[in-house]
Amino acid sequence: AGGIELYAMGGKIKVSNTIEARLSMIFNQILPEIQEKLFGINQNRKYRD
Repeated sequence: AGGIELYAMGGKIKVSNTIEARLSMIFNQILPEIQEKLFGINQNRKYRD
């Protein structure tokens, strides 16, 4: 759907700058905030990840 994927050193290094990869990264970063808004703060959790 758009973007670029770069491979270097025989596939050992991969840079994915596609729309799907960026949306996945953003979703994983914002998921804890979404869970907190929906379910409240869980007092049993030591870390917010």
